[in-house]
Amino acid sequence: MTSPPTVTLTELNALPAGAAAKLLGAIVENSPWIGQNCARKRPFASFEALHAAILAEIGALPVDSLDGLFRLHPELAGAEAKAGAMTSDSTSEQGRLGLTSLDPAQLATLDALNAAYREKFGFPCIIALRLHDSVASVLHAFEQRIDVNLDEARAANLREIGEIVRGRIERILTPQGWLSTHVLDTGAGRPAAGMSIGLFIKNGADWLSLKSVRSNADGRTDEPLLRARAMKVGVYRLEFDAGAYFRQQGVAVDTPAFVDRVSLEFGVSDRDAHYHVPLLCTPWSYTTYRGS
Repeated sequence: MTSPPTVTLTELNALPAGAAAKLLGAIVENSPWIGQNCARKRPFASFEALHAAILAEIGALPVDSLDGLFRLHPELAGAEAKAGAMTSDSTSEQGRLGLTSLDPAQLATLDALNAAYREKFGFPCIIALRLHDSVASVLHAFEQRIDVNLDEARAANLREIGEIVRGRIERILTPQGWLSTHVLDTGAGRPAAGMSIGLFIKNGADWLSLKSVRSNADGRTDEPLLRARAMKVGVYRLEFDAGAYFRQQGVAVDTPAFVDRVSLEFGVSDRDAHYHVPLLCTPWSYTTYRGS
């Protein structure tokens, strides 16, 4: 299976109209006209602007056309999957979770769910598989989606398409943003060299550790904390082990220290932007801001 070409946002904005339309045409399942319309709306200022433009095209459809767009999506492990007739994106998305190679019991369960949903609403149940990590999770979500009314079914499908679109844009658009930090020991008037720094991202109710580094002689990190495809929209946390740093400097601090581990939570909404999150600290205070 051939992977789609990847471009930066700047390159996408500069592509000839036909090339841009072709690249964007696969983002919404079997609906290349949406990509063609969005190609005419360039330049896009950000990843989020492109995502919003695609969803605006879908949201402007009358109800009958919207239901028709839903029907262009394959059922999960349905007839298209069994015939090998899905698009390359859907084949990849369903294959990642093993939906193209289910055991007989799982396949029978999905066949029954697909038939019940299709009979009730007249279009498939669309689920953004990028938000799931197992077949069991998908089946649970599907079961919750049966017991709704028609308006709720349409709204749920739209939400899921929004997530599918986000994932497909991420596969073709290389982010240009990066995340950096700089730690200053403002009490001593110098960079805080050798401070331990941890980076985490919010993952549901949990925090997922991304990396652990130490500040260099300039109080910075040798490389950006995140850049390019590692930059994702989400809530992040930086943890600075300020207490250990001050103890290593021989600073007399209370036990326990007043400023010990400094935790900064912040949001990244634009994957093409530079987020600079510095820490200015003493043993008794700290401050931060979004820098440049």
